[in-house]
Amino acid sequence: MMSVERIFGPVGPMMRKNLGILRRWSEREASFAVELLAPPVQAKAEKAWYLAKALEILSLHLFRQPEENPRFFCSQIKSNAHRYVREALGLLEGRLDQALDLKLLARDVGCAAHYLSRLVRQETGKTLSLHLRALRIAKAAEILANNQMNVTEASLEVGYQSLSHFSKAFALEKGMTPSQFTRRSD
Repeated sequence: MMSVERIFGPVGPMMRKNLGILRRWSEREASFAVELLAPPVQAKAEKAWYLAKALEILSLHLFRQPEENPRFFCSQIKSNAHRYVREALGLLEGRLDQALDLKLLARDVGCAAHYLSRLVRQETGKTLSLHLRALRIAKAAEILANNQMNVTEASLEVGYQSLSHFSKAFALEKGMTPSQFTRRSD
């Protein structure tokens, strides 16, 4: 049985550790790495399968068409920065009921936590915490405006465990308390 681990030793931990250091792996690259560790063929066919994979890698890298307009390094970095911010804000919106975990968010986006925090602040003028608060309150206001839930239920739905913290955040974002907002919406 010819396997990557027989040739190189235990590479699984190394591959997981290095996943996303230079850039985030695409789904195709991640599944490719998994296949290399456990080829989807019988043992007799592994040698031919590994040879085919090596040829696939070579063909992808040697015969790739160059970009028509190659991007400069600084443009690439700036483009990545915009993408990191967009992805982070999108992930925050999907995690309204969860506490802000900067390390997890940065890992999911594919960059360092302090770098992501700085990028968001530079690009939007607001911290991630302020973005999360704004997103939570916007969602709570939508819930309250549609009479879907009462104030307490809405606060829990968007991740606030304390009604007083929710009311204070709501007032900071909307300029009125949740109760005033619901009376105004009626």
